[in-house]
Amino acid sequence: MEFPPRILIVCTGPLQFYATLQKMALSGETNYEYDVFLVHCEADTDTAKHVDRVLSNAGMKCIASFKNILFLPGREIYENIKHATEQSRISLVLLTNESKDRPWVTLETILALEKSHHLKQLCIRLLLKGIEKSDEAKLKVGILGNLPHLFIDTGSSDWEDRLVKSIKEPLPIAEILPAGNLALGQVYSLVTGFYGYVLPGLKNGLIQSDYFVPGRTSMKFFILLPQDSKTYRTITDYEQRISHIGKIDVTQKVHVGKPREYKVDLYSIKYDSTEYYFVAEYPNVLNTMYQIQKKDIAGIDLRLQMSRFYFTLMKVLNHAVHKDCHGTFNIILYDTTATEETDKLYNLILGRIKEELMNRHEEMNRHEEKVSNPITRLLVAKKDSDVMDATVTWCDDVTKDSEVAERIQSTLSAHNWKYENGAGKRMFSYIGRGKWKIFVLSKEGLQSDMLKPQFIAAMTDSIEMNCLCVIPVLRGMKIQEVPDFIKWITYLSSDEEGYEEILIQIMEGKEMTMETRLPAGDVATGLAWGFILNYLPIPLLGTSRDQTDLKGRIMKKLKEKSLNCACIKKLYITVPKTCQPTPIETNMEKNPNSDPLIENLGRLEAVKFTSSGNVDRPYELVMYKMTSKQNQLPDDRNEICFLAEQATPSYTLFNMSKQYCDAGLSHEDLMEQAKDFSVLCTTLIASQNFKEKVADIEDLCQFVYFDNASQTVENSLLETIRMDLTSDVELIF
Repeated sequence: MEFPPRILIVCTGPLQFYATLQKMALSGETNYEYDVFLVHCEADTDTAKHVDRVLSNAGMKCIASFKNILFLPGREIYENIKHATEQSRISLVLLTNESKDRPWVTLETILALEKSHHLKQLCIRLLLKGIEKSDEAKLKVGILGNLPHLFIDTGSSDWEDRLVKSIKEPLPIAEILPAGNLALGQVYSLVTGFYGYVLPGLKNGLIQSDYFVPGRTSMKFFILLPQDSKTYRTITDYEQRISHIGKIDVTQKVHVGKPREYKVDLYSIKYDSTEYYFVAEYPNVLNTMYQIQKKDIAGIDLRLQMSRFYFTLMKVLNHAVHKDCHGTFNIILYDTTATEETDKLYNLILGRIKEELMNRHEEMNRHEEKVSNPITRLLVAKKDSDVMDATVTWCDDVTKDSEVAERIQSTLSAHNWKYENGAGKRMFSYIGRGKWKIFVLSKEGLQSDMLKPQFIAAMTDSIEMNCLCVIPVLRGMKIQEVPDFIKWITYLSSDEEGYEEILIQIMEGKEMTMETRLPAGDVATGLAWGFILNYLPIPLLGTSRDQTDLKGRIMKKLKEKSLNCACIKKLYITVPKTCQPTPIETNMEKNPNSDPLIENLGRLEAVKFTSSGNVDRPYELVMYKMTSKQNQLPDDRNEICFLAEQATPSYTLFNMSKQYCDAGLSHEDLMEQAKDFSVLCTTLIASQNFKEKVADIEDLCQFVYFDNASQTVENSLLETIRMDLTSDVELIF
C-alpha cells in the first residue's frame, strides 16, 4: 500500500487557518499551545502513549486523540484535527501497517505539509514502526520521500533520544521539500499548451502529410526522457541511426492571445532494409533543469525533479480530463549511459513502433471502448434507476441559490448526468444517493439549520470512504468570507464565468482520494526558470533567417505599416493577478472614440530556433500601436508602438487551479504565485549571475503585474509605458 499516492485535490484559503499561519510566518511568532501533535490510528494507541511519555519526559507538551483535553466527543472531527495542527509546532505521524491507509491519518499529514508550505519550516516528522526498512521506499512515495523519519526500535532506547533531537531541531522547508517545483508547473504548461493541442490532432496531421507511409508510420508522439535530463538540438545529434525527415502541420490555435501554428518533427528509423517513421521530441523543461545545474545558476536535485516530471506527466496525460490524449503518446525514459544495445534509445523506439504496428487495430478498439464511448456509462446507469451521478443540494429558501442550482442541474442534464434534488431535505445527515455531492453555498444559505450539517455529513462520509466527492459552489462570497470548514477542498464560484463546465470537468475525472491532495508547493519558481531560460532570450536576442536582430525586425514592421511613430525596444509581459487569459483589447473598430486607442499591427518576423528535438520552431512577438487624443502620453506624443504579450505561465497557473483539481494549487496560492512569478522573473533577469551565465535581457523586457479585478490590461500598459517614456528607454524609428 502506497502512502500517499499521487496528488489530486487541494486546499483553498486564505481562511482562518491560513490567515493564522501567515501572521505567524510574518511575525516570527512561535507561541504554540502544544509542542507536538501526535498523529496515529486507534490500533496504535499503545505505541502512541509510549511516544507521548518519551516526549513528555523531555519537557514537551503533546496532544493526541486519546487525550480528551482537545478531542472532545461533541466537536466535529475535522475541527479537532485542524485546531491540533494549527496549535502544535510539530505534527508527528506514526506510520504502521495499521495506519498507512487510514484517511484521517492522511488528512493530518496533508494539513501538516500545507502548514509547512506556508510557514517555510518543516512542521512534520515521520515515525515508522513495524515496517521493514526494505519497504520504506514503498511507503514514502511522492513528496513524503524527502521527509525525515525514524524507526522505532523496541530493542533499544536510542530511537527515543534521536526522536527528541529531531523534533527540537528546526528544519527550513527549502532543505527538505525542494523549493521551485520545476516538474509540476512545466507538466501543466505542456499539457495546457503544446501537448493539449498536438496530441489530439497528431493522427490526422500525419495522415494528411506528404510523408505518411501506411503500415510504417507510428501514430503516437514519442516523449523522450533521458535520465540525466541532457537534451540535444535534434534527436539525430544524439542517435545517428535516426534521421530527421521534416515538419508535420498539426493545428493552428490562439494560445494566451498569440496565434500559433503547431508543428511536430518527423523522424525515420531503419531496421534491416525497412524504414519506419515517428514523431518525437524532448520536453523543454528537461533543458531548463539541465542548464540550471550545468551553469550552476541555482541549486537543483536533478534526480528528484526528473522523477517528479515523469510520474506527473504520466498521471496528467492519463487523467480522464484528457480523453482525447489517451493512446496518442509513448513516454520513453532511458539511460544515456546504457551499454546494452537493447537499452539504447534506438532499440527502445524501434520496439515501441513495431509493437504498435502489430497491435494497432486491437489497441484502437480497446481504447475506443474504454475511453471514447460515452454511451457505455449511460447504458450502465440505466440498468439501475437508483444510481445517481450527483446530488445537488441548496437552501431552497434563498432565491438566488435556487437559480444557481437550476443552472447546475441544466448543465448536468445537457451532459446526460443523472442527478437528484437534495434541497429542502430535513434530515440532519441526509447526503443523497449521488456519487458526487454538489452544494450551493452562500452567506444566506449557510444560516439554514440544515444545510451546513448536511454539508458536514457529506464531508465526513467522503473522508470515511477515503474518497472526496464533495464540490461546493459558492455564490456571492469573497475569499475572505469562505467558511473555515470548506477551506481544504477545491471549490467553485458561481460568480466566475464558465464554472458549470469546470464542474463537469471535475466530475468527469476519477473520484479524488484523500491521499492525493498534497499542495503543489512552489510552482512559480519552476515556471519562471523555464520562461526566462527557454523562451525570452530567443525572440529578444535571436535573429531571423536573414540575420535581422530585434531592432531590425521592429524597423521592418514600422516600414511595412508605413508608420512614422517610434516603437519602444522592449517586450511588455503582462501577468494578471487571477491569471485569467486577458488579451489586449484592440478597440480601433469596436470603440473608435476610446482613449487611448490600441491597434494590433501583427507579428514581427519570426526567429527560428532548434532545441530539444524541435527543429526550427518559430518565435514571434506581436506589435501594437497606442494612440491618445487627450495627451495621455508624455512629450506631446499622440502615438507610440510597443511589443506585448501575456506570460504563458500565468495561463498554466490558471489551468492548474481551475481546470485540474489534481494539480494541488488553491485559488489563494494561484494569486500568490502569480505575483511571485512576476517578481522572481524580474529579480533573476536583473541578477549579475543570470547576465553572465545566460543572457543580458534586463533592458529588453518588463513584467507588468496588475490586479485585473480593478484595472484593465490596457490601462496597466498605459501607466507602464508612460513611465518608460519619461526615462531612458530605447526608441526605434
